[in-house]
Amino acid sequence: MDTLLRRRLMMSGGSQPTPLYTPVDYIETDGTAYIDTGIKGSSPRSAKMKIKAVIGSSASCFLGVVASSEGKTTNLGMVCITTGKLCYFIYYNYYSANSIDVSTSIDNGTPFDVMVSLAGGSNNRLGVKQEGASDYTFYSKTNNYTITNTANLLIFAANDPSGNSTRRQCASGCRVYGRVQIYSDASYSTLVFDGEPCYYEGEYGLWDHVSNSFKGNAAGSGAFTGPSIS
Repeated sequence: MDTLLRRRLMMSGGSQPTPLYTPVDYIETDGTAYIDTGIKGSSPRSAKMKIKAVIGSSASCFLGVVASSEGKTTNLGMVCITTGKLCYFIYYNYYSANSIDVSTSIDNGTPFDVMVSLAGGSNNRLGVKQEGASDYTFYSKTNNYTITNTANLLIFAANDPSGNSTRRQCASGCRVYGRVQIYSDASYSTLVFDGEPCYYEGEYGLWDHVSNSFKGNAAGSGAFTGPSIS
């Protein structure tokens, strides 16, 4: 059955199966819309996602958080784009930072897969697989920080509860494809978020298979778009 027409059926309170959502290939932000995953931006963490980046004039974050504690700034940017390159970043205070940039620029507008694993010490890795590549290319860097946040990771932006509601929002046209998966460990073992692009009650967003709930636009303005629904 065509993916765009396929309906997922789930039991609702033991009654008749109820159609909840229509899976789609991707969702796209308008530069304002983002998703609150409900998952805390702490380490260790690992994640997998497929994205299409639109390179803007400033850094953007596909999965991240910026939080404040006791006057210090703690950033956990798991999948970010800066100066046309893919990276992750960990900041503790403004004076201490670690990041990984891939050695080659990301093709603007071309979908690619990314894996990131942040465990602390030398066990931090970022992998990227460009469209058409047979396997991932991995990069690593030592970082001894353990990040603890009470703020949630956002998709298409970085959470900033201490100031503005968001920072480093993705530009209009940025997309996520397939499943956005977040794990509570650095080895991709314990899945805590499993978001599938979908159309639900007139809105595009992600269906989280862990919580069995719809995650729509949390921005309060703007909207996601996606493939047309017949």
